[in-house]
Amino acid sequence: MKRLLLPAEISDAIGASPSKKLVSPVKRLRLQSRDAEAETEVALTVLTKAQLVTLLKDTMGRSPDAKRIIHELLPKPDLAHSMQKLEKLLHQIYRAFPQKHWGDSRDAFCFRRVQIPIETLKRKCLERAQQLCQAEQWCSLLQYAQQAWNFVRKMPDWEDASHNKAKQLCFRSLATHSTTALKKASQRNTKWRPQMRQSGWLTSALRPGSLRPPR
Repeated sequence: MKRLLLPAEISDAIGASPSKKLVSPVKRLRLQSRDAEAETEVALTVLTKAQLVTLLKDTMGRSPDAKRIIHELLPKPDLAHSMQKLEKLLHQIYRAFPQKHWGDSRDAFCFRRVQIPIETLKRKCLERAQQLCQAEQWCSLLQYAQQAWNFVRKMPDWEDASHNKAKQLCFRSLATHSTTALKKASQRNTKWRPQMRQSGWLTSALRPGSLRPPR
């Protein structure tokens, strides 16, 4: 009688000890998936800002305790990064000036050379202030307005008054945001009221012809 020859790998599997038997394909796939799954902390790093916001909202909606913990651990907005960005943009403005120019460095020719970086600084400055205002981060908004004011003050002044519109707009916007932040914060906490009296230099910027910061 002829003996049926089994494939070598199947014969080995049958004759092997229990510890060496083949793992089922389903279990092997499950183990591989578990090993390949990233840790939660690592997985969070690839999420977009919108996904992170949605995740936090869903978490807070499911548990009042989670909402309280998140509120307690919520850090203040990073203003240092914003200041570094404004400093870089201010540097780009002065780098854009022509190296050799016969005439005043604040004339129309030079303005056209630096107009794009000036508009970029204005846009970034106002965008960040608006974000803080919409998020009702009044303390951070006030700090941002005071710090950003120094960078706006260093923007070049031009012979043609119309070329100074970007700088003046930044001054007025920062002054308005500062006043709003102080009023909103003082409604919540009386400790802000003395700071409102000390912020007259920003409020005064709302008046025409008064765009100079305090000395």
